[in-house]
Amino acid sequence: MLFVFMSQGCNRSADSFEREAQNVKNQSIEENTLYRNALSSGFNMDASFKSSSDSFQKRLLGLRYLRYLAIENITVSKEEVFAYYKKEISGFRRIKNQVKVYHLYTYKKSEAEGYIQSLSSAGKKNEKNELFLKYKIQPRTVSSGELIPELEKVLFQQKSKKRLHGPIKSIKGYHVLFILERFSTGTVVPIEEVYDEIYQRVFQKKYALKSLHVLDSLLNHTPYI
Repeated sequence: MLFVFMSQGCNRSADSFEREAQNVKNQSIEENTLYRNALSSGFNMDASFKSSSDSFQKRLLGLRYLRYLAIENITVSKEEVFAYYKKEISGFRRIKNQVKVYHLYTYKKSEAEGYIQSLSSAGKKNEKNELFLKYKIQPRTVSSGELIPELEKVLFQQKSKKRLHGPIKSIKGYHVLFILERFSTGTVVPIEEVYDEIYQRVFQKKYALKSLHVLDSLLNHTPYI
């Protein structure tokens, strides 16, 4: 029984070694095929590649060529993005409380007080817009637990319904917060906020599939040397 057990273990090791060796061989064939096709197609603009013995450089050129071929004509429609969002809706639920907020920051208390005055001025919409444009301020959506304690307290621990807060002093300076919206744990992130992320997911999936097809086609039409 001991002999049989040891024999089976040796067979498994041999099988594993054989698979690994085959994988290495297949990878070498794929890289060589991509490199040769890149050169023969004129994709390589750097003549030094033709005489280069650097395996990394050859691999890099081959991968660039594969991407060049695979990425062509890949499109992602709005319908595909919406379909993905609908199918994967459970993955777009918030796992923490969040707040959409304008955050202004300065080292000077007097400047922070000026921000407060501009943001609280009734009927002075232009003044607010000028402030946002001047400092290129964009609204951010932040989650509970990712902020410094002073801001965490104001945005997530206090029960105040105020939208404008500040100046809030911290060791880094003075902060002014203007709350636009609050979101509770479990609510769904609207598609507008995750559109680009979904687009990239769908694109990368298409790219991965097309890369396999392109590589298979090149392997089938390129004699192995």
